[in-house]
Amino acid sequence: MKKLLGILGTITIAGSGMSGIIGNAPTSAKSEINHLKTNNLKNLDKKVYLIEDKPNNYDAIEISEIKGQVNDIAIHDRNVASTIAGATYFATDDGLYFKSRPSSNLIKINGINNKVNRIIISQSTGEAYAISANKKVYLIEDKPNNYDAIEISEIKGQVNDIAIHDRNVASTVDGATYFATDDGLYFKSRPSSNLIKINGINNKVNRIIIS
Repeated sequence: MKKLLGILGTITIAGSGMSGIIGNAPTSAKSEINHLKTNNLKNLDKKVYLIEDKPNNYDAIEISEIKGQVNDIAIHDRNVASTIAGATYFATDDGLYFKSRPSSNLIKINGINNKVNRIIISQSTGEAYAISANKKVYLIEDKPNNYDAIEISEIKGQVNDIAIHDRNVASTVDGATYFATDDGLYFKSRPSSNLIKINGINNKVNRIIIS
């Protein structure tokens, strides 16, 4: 039985075998997307709901464990080797949370207690990053029973976007992570590698697109 997740206000249903939906978040270009915008709703409170698809009984059940407003949702690909494959991350106004499965307990990720705006997960490597409201970037570790968000302090400027190169695409930088910041563009070939500044652009970068 598939289970779907949605943030009240915008619901995005993603295909191609994904086990859930991401509300108000970038989605894979390979997915077939259907949008349902509830434009008539007032005072959207950014609560999150699990949308069940039991035959003839399609219910939206609020995940009441999450007390803060939800700003983003990202679902870890179940086919990527990881201790948390298939887990769902929730970016909220008081930090970052995840559930390993819809029926599992909600777990708070250590290391970030302020507002999180966005979560980025590589569908080829399983690496996960979070961008906070003050545009700091965090690497989310997936060590068993030790789920920490570690700030990438090497990046001094504010981070506006992150893009991860597909590790399955032949390239000298396959699997590298790019960071768009207020003072240029940076990348790491692996999370443990040194941060490298890309030459040729020293002003603000808003977005990165990788084909």
